[in-house]
Amino acid sequence: MSSFRCRKDQLLRVQGLIEVTPLTLVGDYSNHPYLQDLFLHKKIVQRRLQEVIPYNDCLYKHLQEFKYVVLLDTDEVIVPVEGTWVELIDTLNNTLGKKSSYVARNVYFLDSHLHEHSWFEKIPKYMHMLQHVYRAENYTKPGHFIKGFHDTDLVTALHNHFPYSCLGGCKHKEIDLELAHLQHYRADCVKGVKCDAMKVNSVMDSRVWNFKDELIERVERALADLGFVEDSLTNVIDCIVPAMSRRITLLVVIIVIVILNVTFQKMAITNSYNRHDTFRQILQMKVDPTEAKQNSLAVSLDKESNGNIPDYYFSEKNRNKKMPRFNNTCARFPDLFDLQFKNDLWQVQKTSNGTLMLFNAYWDERNGTKIRIVGMYDVHPTDAIYCQLWYPNSDKPVFVQSEAPFWMFYPGWGADKGYLIHPYLISCKAEMINGQIPTSVSLVEKECDNATNNLKVFRSQGEKNKNFVVCVKGLSFPFEDKTTRLAEWIEYLNILGAEKINFYEFKVHPNTKKLLEYYEAKGQIEVTPLTLVGDYSNHPYLQDQFLHKKILQRRLQEVIPYNDCLYKHLQEFKYVVLLDTDEVIVPAEDTWVELIATLNNTLGKRSSYIARNIYFLDSHLHEHSWFEGIPKYMHMLQHVYRAENYTKPGYFIKGFHDTDLVTALHNHFPYSCLGGCKHTSIDLELAHLQHYRADCVREIKCDAMKENSIMDTRVWNFKDELIGRVERALDDLGFAEDSFGLKIGGGGHVQRDHLFVTETKPPEFELSDQPLINDSDLETWQANDAVLLDRSSAVDIGYPKFPERFC
Repeated sequence: MSSFRCRKDQLLRVQGLIEVTPLTLVGDYSNHPYLQDLFLHKKIVQRRLQEVIPYNDCLYKHLQEFKYVVLLDTDEVIVPVEGTWVELIDTLNNTLGKKSSYVARNVYFLDSHLHEHSWFEKIPKYMHMLQHVYRAENYTKPGHFIKGFHDTDLVTALHNHFPYSCLGGCKHKEIDLELAHLQHYRADCVKGVKCDAMKVNSVMDSRVWNFKDELIERVERALADLGFVEDSLTNVIDCIVPAMSRRITLLVVIIVIVILNVTFQKMAITNSYNRHDTFRQILQMKVDPTEAKQNSLAVSLDKESNGNIPDYYFSEKNRNKKMPRFNNTCARFPDLFDLQFKNDLWQVQKTSNGTLMLFNAYWDERNGTKIRIVGMYDVHPTDAIYCQLWYPNSDKPVFVQSEAPFWMFYPGWGADKGYLIHPYLISCKAEMINGQIPTSVSLVEKECDNATNNLKVFRSQGEKNKNFVVCVKGLSFPFEDKTTRLAEWIEYLNILGAEKINFYEFKVHPNTKKLLEYYEAKGQIEVTPLTLVGDYSNHPYLQDQFLHKKILQRRLQEVIPYNDCLYKHLQEFKYVVLLDTDEVIVPAEDTWVELIATLNNTLGKRSSYIARNIYFLDSHLHEHSWFEGIPKYMHMLQHVYRAENYTKPGYFIKGFHDTDLVTALHNHFPYSCLGGCKHTSIDLELAHLQHYRADCVREIKCDAMKENSIMDTRVWNFKDELIGRVERALDDLGFAEDSFGLKIGGGGHVQRDHLFVTETKPPEFELSDQPLINDSDLETWQANDAVLLDRSSAVDIGYPKFPERFC
C-alpha cells in the first residue's frame, strides 16, 4: 500500500464521468493550500462572491450539450422517491410544464443521526450515504438551502441555489416532496438554522437504497481498479483519509451519477488516526489549521511556500490575543486576511509611488544589525520607506526609516523600460530588544500606514562552520525529464564540497520532482517554491515560454532567489556559489575545500573568487565513442572534450562569494559588498567553470569554439565515487535495471542514455512585451475568457454510459 498513489479522480476522468477544471482564488488572496482553505472557511461573503464564477462557467461550457445543469456541493444529492433524474424530469415536465428551474427542498442527514443505529449489514461501512438513512423529521423552510435542475434553454446567470436571470424571466417551481428532495449530509446545520429540533427528531428515509446493489458494485469495482482488493477497508481509509482534511468548496461539480461519493483534494491530514477507527469517526475529524499546535502548521507552511508568513498567526496562544497596534488609527498589526499576495508567494504593499512585491526578510548582524528585505518594485522608488518592526511580547511596532532602496541591476543593461518590474534590496537598521530580534516586519510608505504585508524575519542559524552552499535559480523543466543529469550534478557537487544545494522551483517533470524529494529527505538539498511575480502567468506552458523568450524580464526576476539564498544561509556557510544545473566549477585537482585554502593563502580574503567560463558543447560529445566503464547516461563523465579557448575574462563567470562581505548578488558577480567589492579571477591552472550546453550563449560567435576542441578529463578525478553514488540514488528511486523495459547495455548498466531527453512541449508562440493579465498559479482567470487547457476526449474503458441530460 505504501507505494500506491491515490488516483480516484483520474480514474473517473478516464471513465468520462467527471471533468476537473483547475480553480484559484482571484484577487490579492493567497492560493497556498492552508491559507486558501482558511479563506474559504472564514471569509464566507468573499467566498460566495467568487464561487459564482465556476457555477456560470459550468453552465456556459455545457450549454449546447446538456438540457439541465445541476449545482451541487459534494455533501448533497437530489434524490427521487423512485426512479432516476430522467423519470423525475419527465414527471415534472408533464405536470408543471417547462420551467427555468425545478428546485428541491433541503433536509438534513446530520452526523448525530448516523449514531442512532448500528451498521447495516451487507453495506460497506465506508459507504457514508448508504449507511446514513436517518434524517431530520422536518425540512428547512421553503426557499432555504434549495438546489435544483436549471434549464439550459432559459437560464442566463446562476447562483448556488437559484437562477439570477433567465430568458423571458425566471419561472422556477418547487418539486413536490412526494417526488424528490435534497439530501444534505452535514456534521451540523448551516449557521442561522435552529438545529436542536432537527437533531432530536429524526425519521428513517431509505430512498437512497433504491440503487443500493448497483451502487455498491460500482464503488467496489472502482476501488478494485484503483488497486484495492476485497476486504480492504483499512486500505480504503489509507488512501482516502489523507485527502479529506479539507473539502473542496469552490469546485465545478459535474453530476452524471445519481449518487456520487465525495471527490477529495490531495492534502496531508494533520491528525493521526487509528486503523481500527470506523470510517464514520474518521469522517468527523475536524482539521482547522488555526487550532494546530504551536509552530506545527508553520513547518508545513514553510514546506510549500517561501516561508515569509509569521508563525504568530498559527500560534495557539495568540488565537484570542488582541492584535498589536501603535494606537487605534495607526500602524495596526495586519490580520492574516489583511495580507495581500501576488502569485501566492509575494506579499504586496501598494503605495502612491507604485507597488512593492516582497519575497522575504532577514536578520543581518554584519557591520551593525539590520533587517534586509528582497522584493520587486514596479517603479524605481524616489523616496525611502518605513519598516514597522514587530517584536515578541510587544503591543506596539518600532518605526524605522529605511536606507535608500538598492536596485539590484545595472542601468546599462536595458532595464529602464516603463513596464518592467525591478529587484530591490531594502535595509532598515534594527536592534535587539531584551535579547530578541523582531519576529516580523511590515513595509509601508508612511509610519502610520496600515500594512498589507507582514514578513517573517528569517535568522540564519549556525556558527558558520560549513563551507559551501550552492544556490540555483528557478528550475523550469515541466516537459523535459532531467532526472539522471540532475542526479549526476548533485552528487558531483557534493563530492566537490557543497554541503547544501538550495534549488528554487517553478515547475519540473514528475520524475525530477521525485529526485528532488529524495535528496531533500537526505538533507543534501533544499527546495524553495518560486513563482513569477507581476502580471505574468504561472501556468506551466506560459511560464516556461516566458522564461525562454523574455530574457530581460527573467533576469530581473532571478536576482531575487539568488539573494534570498544568500541571506538565508548567511550565518551557516562561509561561501555561497551561484550555479545553473549545466555548470560546475571544477578544480584541476582535489575539491573546493583545498581550492579555497589555496586561494586564501595566495590571494588573501576577497569578496569573491571568480572562475573563467569554458564550453563543453554537445558537438564535442559526438567527437568520440562512449567511454567504457562509464554509464552512457552520465553526461559529464562521458563529456570530456571542450572548446580550446575560454570565453573573454569577465564573461559568463561564476564564483565563490564570501558571506562575511557580499550584500547583494547578481548571477555572475556581487553588486555590493561591505567595504566595497574586491573580487579576483581564479588562475586557470587551479580551476575553471565547465559549462555544458547545446550551443554557445547567443552573444558569442561559436564556430571557432565548436571546431577547436581538446580533451579535459579533470571531471574524472572522482569518477568511481560519482558512478557509485549516482547508481545508488537511481536504484533507491526505483530506476533499477529493466525498470523502463530497456535492454541491458555494456558493463551491466541500463542503457539510460536515451532516457529523460525527449521533450513534449506545446507549440512555441511569440510573447508580446506587455504582461499577460494573469495573477494566480493555475491561471484560470483571463481577460479575454480564452481557454488555456486542451481537453482531450475521454477514453472508453467499458464503464456504463449515463443519459447525457444533466450537467
